[in-house]
Parts: sequence; C-alpha cells; structure tokens
Amino acid sequence: MLNTHGQYQSYLLRLYRPGPHTAWRVMLEAIPGREQQGFASLQEAFLFLETQSVTTSMPLSPDGELTPPPAATPGLSDQHEDTTSIS
Repeated sequence: MLNTHGQYQSYLLRLYRPGPHTAWRVMLEAIPGREQQGFASLQEAFLFLETQSVTTSMPLSPDGELTPPPAATPGLSDQHEDTTSIS
C-alpha cells in the first residue's frame, strides 16, 4: 500500500504453518488497506515486494495513481543531424 506521496509502502508480515509438519507460509497484509496476499515461501514474498518497489518507482498522479512514462515518439530518437557532406 502506497502512502499518498508514494514515498513508502507498509506491510504486516506473518509467518505461519497450516499444520505441525508443514512448510512455513507467508502472508503480507498491506497497511492501511488490509489487502492480503499469500505466498508459499519467503522467496516468493520477497519477489512480490521487489516488483512492488519497481512498479511504484513510477511517478504518481495527484490522486495517487501510478503515471506511466509518456510513450516515445516513433523515430524521434533515431533522428539526428546529418553532418556528412557530399564532395
């Protein structure tokens, strides 16, 4: 969950076992939104958090939504001044 300025995300991390001889599971709960995301391993949870940090490095609009960078104009970056001369 992003704060209104996009400067941080807060999650509650829970580690639990569904049974006495089962693998540990991970639950991340976004704060303050209370959205929950379950994972079969810490590695999966860390991958999720990493993707969240990459995704949220995009600028935010005034209403707190992610703003993708403007699309490149086709051919614009390929244009450059021709400095060759014909003799």
